[in-house]
Amino acid sequence: MESMTDDMSAIWDSFEVDIEAHLERINDAVVQAFGNALTAASSIGANEPGAANNTGSAMRTLAATLCHRKDLTLSGIEKACESFNSGLSSFHTDAFSSIRTAFIGKLMESTYHAANMEYGKPALPLPALP
Repeated sequence: MESMTDDMSAIWDSFEVDIEAHLERINDAVVQAFGNALTAASSIGANEPGAANNTGSAMRTLAATLCHRKDLTLSGIEKACESFNSGLSSFHTDAFSSIRTAFIGKLMESTYHAANMEYGKPALPLPALP
């Protein structure tokens, strides 16, 4: 059953890369959304010269609040990502470290054995996905 762990390592690595890329895209989308909101807030005050004093003050307050919320949101995302990565690491350990006792190993053992009996073991290791 050790070969199942070896066969799954490339797939697992690809999965981790995909997850990290997705989390990065979420972070980038949040940064972009706050940037768009700050740009909109800045342009409102600049486009109304007659009410510049009142609007400008309100927009500066809004911009400061948005910056603070952005920092809080990004901190929350960072903590959530750390927690997710910790859970993912635990899942990997639980799933593949001791293949005879791991829950995935128990569930997949008969299927994996049958596939090896029918098709044989792969001659070459699976290629790493980009």
